[in-house]
Order: sequence, then structure tokens, then C-alpha cells
Amino acid sequence: RSILKRKILNSIFALCLFFIATGSAGGEIIDKIVAKVGDEIITLYDVRNFKEQLPAYRDIHKAYTSLETKAEKERFLLDMLINDKLISMEISTLGMATNSKEVAAAISDSATRNNMPVDKFLDSIESQGISQEVYAQMITKQIEKMRFYGQFINSKVSVSEKDVLTYFRDSKSYLQNNQTITLGQIIFSAGDDGRAEMKKLAEVFKKKITDGAIFETEASKAAEQTAVKFIKGITIKRNELAPRFSEPLSTVSPGEVTEIIESGNKYIIMYLSSEEKITLNTYKEKIRRQLLQTKRDEMYKSILAKLRQDYSIEIR
Repeated sequence: RSILKRKILNSIFALCLFFIATGSAGGEIIDKIVAKVGDEIITLYDVRNFKEQLPAYRDIHKAYTSLETKAEKERFLLDMLINDKLISMEISTLGMATNSKEVAAAISDSATRNNMPVDKFLDSIESQGISQEVYAQMITKQIEKMRFYGQFINSKVSVSEKDVLTYFRDSKSYLQNNQTITLGQIIFSAGDDGRAEMKKLAEVFKKKITDGAIFETEASKAAEQTAVKFIKGITIKRNELAPRFSEPLSTVSPGEVTEIIESGNKYIIMYLSSEEKITLNTYKEKIRRQLLQTKRDEMYKSILAKLRQDYSIEIR
């Protein structure tokens, strides 16, 4: 997918939270009714249409594909559509509906962010299988839901300094596992008849570094041999490393090398160049955002649970 397409899709779906606007392109019921929410209906066509749109919604699609059985997947789709109906109906009841001028302004803003005239932007939307009518419906529902979310969720959720500190203390091991590190690696490779020689070279190299030699300087010299490979500037999270590497690295500090790691016919030494500092100040804002989102998710679920009690839901 081109960069332009990604930007356009980001504009289309940036406001989506946990729900998605759906509807038939022609606005008519063309298949059997599968559920009724209050006076609103959900048809089989709605479910199929939603399923076709799922790949564009990464998080929702991931949750859907993680389900094992067909029945679970069908119920997931229907539940998402029921949630969407409930929120939309509540918005309408509260008089928070969006008018056509607000929709036009939102579309114009999306076009501007993509450096395109509105007509060209809408042509690009249609080229990706989304009609202008459906796109306008989606924008309408997104605006209404963001308005609802802001008034009934965002305004009621806060995170204190104590919340952040408690999370930081309780999550220290998790943060360490997700710590970003930069390292270098030197690999001594050997055939079946040269293992002893390569192991000896690795031992000599390690002693030089332990005695104070500069890792990159010595590794560059050693790599002049065809059987030795030097890789530098590897930036990775600790939990992305294979256990045979993460365990030796867990015992060294920046500026130190690991013990010799044997892997098949290779002898590997890793050098920890630097590691991300795990301090409260470093993670404070990230933790605050995460806790806010967690609380918002919980309140959203609570609101949906109440709406499911307030409105009659019939699944056919």
C-alpha cells in the first residue's frame, strides 16, 4: 500500500475508537434481520458488510482473527454492531446529533491534512472502495461518538501522581523486559574441524575487552578474518531477544561484554553499548496515558453494560 493510501486511511479511521459505522450503500434492507436494538435493526447484510471492512481496522481485525470458532467470530461481529447501535441511539436521545455542516467541515479538514482538494480527496476515498455516502455516514457517527466520549468518559477520568507512581513500582520488571538496549555482536564461526581454534580466538578476544580494550576497535580488527563477523549498532527491546541472548545480557552493564555464547558451530560475544534508563521521569507520561486509556476502556464497558439494560436487545 502506498504512503498516500496509508495517509488517507489514517484520516478515515483516526477518530475510530472501539466501534465502527456501518450501513448498506443504498440505505435499504436487503437481507434478513439478525438483531433488533430498541427500534433499530441489524441485518445479515450489515454483518457481512462489517466483516468486509474489518482489515481496515487493525485492532478490531486482530481481535476477530484471534477467535477460533465460526460461532465466536459471528457473535463478535454482531456484538460490535449492537454496541454501535446502542451508542448511536443514546447520542440521538441526548440531542448530540451532528449536522451536515459539521460533516462537511470534517471532510474538508481531512482533505487539507492530506494536501488535497476536497473533490480529489473524495475520489481517492472512492478508489479504495468506500462511496462518498458511506464515508459521510462514517464521519457523522465518528463525530457524534467522539462528542459522546468526550462528555461522558474523558471528562470523568483522571490519573493522579500516586496512580502513576504505584504503577511504576508495580511494573518495574515489565518495564525492564521492555527496555530498549543498543548492543554489538561478534561471531566466530568454525567448521567441524576448527571449533577449538575459533573458541580460542573468542576467549582471547573476550579477555582483551575485559582487560580494557575498546570493543568496536578490537571487533573491527578481528572481523578482518573471513570466519569472524562483527555487527554493531543493534537497537532492540530486551523481550525481543532470544533467551540464549537475553539471559547473558541480563547480567552485564553498559560497557561490558557477555560470556561466550555457543550456538551450533558459532561462538558469540555480545557487547552492551547502552540501555534505556528506567526512571519515573522517563516513563511518567507514557504510564499516565496508559492508565488513562485503561480507565476510559473500563468506563466505556460500564456505559455499554448500562445501555444494554436500558434498551431492549433481541437476537434472532
